[in-house]
Amino acid sequence: AALVPRSAARASNHALILSLTPSAPQADASSAGRIAALMGVPDTNTRYLAALSLDGLRQALAELDARIGDQDRVFIHIAAFGARPRSGADCGDAILSDDKQLFTATELHRYLQGLAARTDKVFVVIDAGRGDERKPTTAVHSRFSRQPVADGACSSESFGQAGTPLPANVQILLAAPRNRAAFEDGNGGLATQAL
Repeated sequence: AALVPRSAARASNHALILSLTPSAPQADASSAGRIAALMGVPDTNTRYLAALSLDGLRQALAELDARIGDQDRVFIHIAAFGARPRSGADCGDAILSDDKQLFTATELHRYLQGLAARTDKVFVVIDAGRGDERKPTTAVHSRFSRQPVADGACSSESFGQAGTPLPANVQILLAAPRNRAAFEDGNGGLATQAL
């Protein structure tokens, strides 16, 4: 019998679904899970996490990095409130963790740079507001926090527009243009529902 060479392991698809909004985390997770399934992510490779502190958010991204292999594909969905420090006019994008800390665009980009170096593709959906504006109806609420947060964490970067350009294999889809709110209803983020 002739020996048959073993083929290279097939790359895997992975998803990390982060629901950081207190209002509709299950609805966001359900919609994002359907998106992951349509993208070919097996259920066993999908992680759902909610109500994370800033340290918990960092840990979740570090664990994702540890479980992916070379040339894998990664889908990250973040449903959160966007926020800026009190002096936020000059600050870039950030999301608000469950313990009311800012996870800045600069920090997210640093994680994405590391993932991009090993993966085939990284696709990120950020369903969070990037500015404050009034809600259009009483049934819809803004995903931008008006709560002032500490001034210490200020990044000048915007999601998807890093000081150093993100690699070509990283794509970020944002729920709102710069300085505009994203919205949610009882079924979760409107942008995620539309996807």
